[in-house]
Amino acid sequence: MKACPLCQNKLTRTTIDYDYSKQSGISDLVLTDVDEYRCLKCDKEFVDLGDDRTLAETIADSLLELEELTNEHACFIRTHFFEETVFQFAKRIKENPRSIHAFEKNKLSKEKHAKLSLKTQEALIAFYASNITVKIGNSNLKF
Repeated sequence: MKACPLCQNKLTRTTIDYDYSKQSGISDLVLTDVDEYRCLKCDKEFVDLGDDRTLAETIADSLLELEELTNEHACFIRTHFFEETVFQFAKRIKENPRSIHAFEKNKLSKEKHAKLSLKTQEALIAFYASNITVKIGNSNLKF
């Protein structure tokens, strides 16, 4: 972004930490090293979060490193990463849609919560594994 989309004036760029909690639904989610642009003429700020899909993948990758997902994490993965309804996601992980809904609302027992957390993480891993292409010579093998 080089020119202000409102007045076409030159923009200045700084790097900031950006609170992404509201957009993601994950409490205290802060994105670091985000480019913020400011128009000195309009006094408007513009934040460059990049491509939505890439951002969702980056956040989902970091969530895979957690021992257990919270309800907020699971909801983010379903809505932002997989972009699925409760019913579609329930089908993906072979669970009852009511269980998914209860999981996202944090209304499950500890045992059921842990089970759905693991199934959500497994769905992410399976998704990544299904998108691996290995190139050997002139052949592409998709897994």
